[in-house]
Amino acid sequence: MSEQKLKIGITQGDTNGIGWEVILKTFADPRMAELCTPIIYGSPQAAGFYRNTLAETENVPFHTVQSAAEARRGKVNLVPAGGEELAIEPGKATPAAGQAAVDALKKAVEELKAGRIDALVTAPVNKETVHGEEFPYTGHTEFLAAELEGEPLMMMCSERLRVGL
Repeated sequence: MSEQKLKIGITQGDTNGIGWEVILKTFADPRMAELCTPIIYGSPQAAGFYRNTLAETENVPFHTVQSAAEARRGKVNLVPAGGEELAIEPGKATPAAGQAAVDALKKAVEELKAGRIDALVTAPVNKETVHGEEFPYTGHTEFLAAELEGEPLMMMCSERLRVGL
C-alpha cells in the first residue's frame, strides 16, 4: 500500500452556517489527519471564531499554507480564502458570508483543476446569499458541474442511509 495520502480539499461553506462546526468536530480527532492530508479552504478569522465559540470542541491546530502544494502530511492545513474582515453572525444569512463561501470554493476548485488536491468536499452554502452576478449558479453543485465540465454526484450519508443523487 502506498504511503502517499490523498490530499482532500474541504471548503468552509457559509461562514455563518454549520460548516466550521462540522470541520472542527471532524478534525478534533487527530486520527482524521492520518487518513488523508486535509486542506481546509476558508477564513482564518472564522476558524478562530468557531474554535473559541464551540466549548465542546478540542482546539484544532491549523497549519496555515498559501496553497495545497505546501500542505504537510499529518497536519490540518488551512489555505486562507474568503472572509477577511468579516462580521461572523451564526445563523444569519448575509451577502458577506455568501461571498466568503464563494471565494473559498473558487480557490479550492482552482487547486483541484491544477492537480494540487485529489478530491473536494464542500460544506453547505446558503443558496440565496451565494447567487448573484459574479456567481450565477443556484449553488455549488451547479458551479462544480460547469467548472469541471461533468455530471456532479451529490452524496449524503448517515449511519442508516446513504444516498447518491
